[in-house]
Amino acid sequence: MTFPTIFLLLFCVTSLGQAIEIGATDYFLPEQYLSEIISRPDHPANRHDEALRRAFNATIFLPKRGTASLISDQGLVVTAAHVIAHKVIGETKDCGKIVFHLNHQLAQGGQLERPILLPCEEVLIYNYNADFALLRVRPPSDLPQLPYMPIASGEQSSEERFVIIAGHPHAMDYAQSFKVVSEGKIFFDGSGDPDLPHFLHLVDTEGGHSGSPVLTSKGELLGIHFRGIPNYGPGVIGTVEGERQKLHRFNVAIFLPYFVKKYSQWFAK
Repeated sequence: MTFPTIFLLLFCVTSLGQAIEIGATDYFLPEQYLSEIISRPDHPANRHDEALRRAFNATIFLPKRGTASLISDQGLVVTAAHVIAHKVIGETKDCGKIVFHLNHQLAQGGQLERPILLPCEEVLIYNYNADFALLRVRPPSDLPQLPYMPIASGEQSSEERFVIIAGHPHAMDYAQSFKVVSEGKIFFDGSGDPDLPHFLHLVDTEGGHSGSPVLTSKGELLGIHFRGIPNYGPGVIGTVEGERQKLHRFNVAIFLPYFVKKYSQWFAK
């Protein structure tokens, strides 16, 4: 049995579960992270702070469930299907109970910023087997333009590629679920898998990161974080620090460029 097959079985058995914590929770607040990469000329994301700021601003929160990404100024949103599964089943215009929060983050003074509410207008794609959803949200009339992040090109994800995740851990506790950033590398590239293009990464995540954007160092959306696998018995062989290793504990993300191609009629708009 291949890893993707077991991955799908794990999804079916634990479909409504949230992401599992992987490794130490080494998180940054968004502005702290941007300051860090600016101060380090050798950092992979150095000189891309403005692109990353835009991507972080376009990361939104669904209270008690998880994270999502704005990918157009017209309100298109991508996330993991299980993040919205408690509210809808399938594609529907009856999704008003889904209300994302924009700007759910700490201000400079340490208090939570007042969020901008983005109610769902329509669920355009609901692929539960692949854990992928595309929605359209309605921006408030007084917001001139929604922030959004660009999607990475159709290149493969590649092992040891540096990636960044913005998300909302501790989703069940609104006061503690403010936006944070973590970084790490891909260790297994399954972006060419014919059944379910994906990749495995070692970026710190926990409950609430489901649906989070997995970003390139240039702030482009490469994947959607699906969940953490705390103990995959057979293990998966990938590349860590230049060496081939078998790991049993890792995170899974779906490879977004595949879905852009598959559902091109929506992404071309």
